[in-house]
Amino acid sequence: MSTKRLLSFSLVLFAVFSILVLLFPYSGDDWAWGSEIGLDRLETRFESYNGRYAGNLLVLILTRSNILRIFVISASLMSICIFPRLFSKSKSLLGVAFTAVLLYPFSYNP
Repeated sequence: MSTKRLLSFSLVLFAVFSILVLLFPYSGDDWAWGSEIGLDRLETRFESYNGRYAGNLLVLILTRSNILRIFVISASLMSICIFPRLFSKSKSLLGVAFTAVLLYPFSYNP
């Protein structure tokens, strides 16, 4: 399988994941991080919160920038599909497509 076909398939996969991520609603505590509560936590430097400063800053950024959120989540999902192909040294795109199809039920969050 040529690199050109892998790149084309990856771009299509990234576009599909981007559209899906655009449609994903915030869930769980993303609502809190995206509101004044997140800014209050930042103001106190996450004092007595959880000790994960880099993760807290990342979630603050991702809940406030829709473009960055779409890019990071789409790239992460695409990596989950592409890395098994690279590590197995497979030449087929069938495994990438199969992994993408298997991700669909896990990305649904009503």
